[in-house]
Amino acid sequence: MTSTPLVRSAATVSDMASLRHVHERLTELWNQRWPKAHPCLPDQLKTEYRNQWVRFHSLPESKRYPEADHEYATALGRCNTVMDELFNGPIYLMTTVYTSSPDWSGEDEPWRTAIVEDEPGFESYAHLHLAQHEWEPGALDGLLRRVADDAEAGVTITDPNLRWLFHPYDGGMDVLAPTTAERDALRDRHRDWLPKHPLGF
Repeated sequence: MTSTPLVRSAATVSDMASLRHVHERLTELWNQRWPKAHPCLPDQLKTEYRNQWVRFHSLPESKRYPEADHEYATALGRCNTVMDELFNGPIYLMTTVYTSSPDWSGEDEPWRTAIVEDEPGFESYAHLHLAQHEWEPGALDGLLRRVADDAEAGVTITDPNLRWLFHPYDGGMDVLAPTTAERDALRDRHRDWLPKHPLGF
């Protein structure tokens, strides 16, 4: 998979203008499609858009963490199967860096920032970064394995128009569909992977 950062470490004026354009376009799209949730806080989506949300578990019997090679293969296989049904061509990979400051000091400018914890002395902020990719099955397996091990969080994968949102977490994946009908069709294709909880958790 090829990866294209949206800004380079020695960004020119034109690079920065292009980055701002991408950020502005995605902000506008997000506000149109998912206005009730903040992109830095993907857990809000399942609450605010329950009729478009479905959760799949990564392992049989809803086991949370893989412990053997065959379990990693199952977990990654399920993620790739779902993503291959959602994406064809360019995707945006959104990854989150957590800091104690709202100000970002790194080279790559985040798209969005949100406060996660505001208790004095324990402040935490989420900085959401974007990269462009061409989708192909298996290419994100390294990242997905870190998510499965709870070594990375705050990852969302989406198409350029933000129609589908794929949010992996340690134990499974949350998917937000453009419509309830499309959510239902995806859910019905993978009923064996659904949680047993009556509310879908």
